[in-house]
Amino acid sequence: MPEKYRHEVDESCSAYAPADVYVAGLQGHLVGVAVVLGGQDADELKRVWVDPAARGTGAGSALLNAALTRDEQHPLRLTVWRWRDDAIRLYSRRGFQAVASWDPRPDLICMERRT
Repeated sequence: MPEKYRHEVDESCSAYAPADVYVAGLQGHLVGVAVVLGGQDADELKRVWVDPAARGTGAGSALLNAALTRDEQHPLRLTVWRWRDDAIRLYSRRGFQAVASWDPRPDLICMERRT
């Protein structure tokens, strides 16, 4: 794991204290999470994850819908790996569009949804 993300794992409570954290449950088990960090010019949807066994159940859609219900004063942006076709389709259906990259990592698509 890159060092710049170590704090999110080691100290997740403090790393995400200023964030909105959404969780998805299925049959009494937590199966997904999404984090929205507020920013000055745009909010960022980060760490969207659904247990592979729960994919296709609507958990990812529910997480994304919850994130989209927040007070939308700023655009919401995200990054997604180029090979994550299902996620890209989901984001596109919710109004996200590819934009110029703000992330130097190769194979990442930067997307944004404006209010």
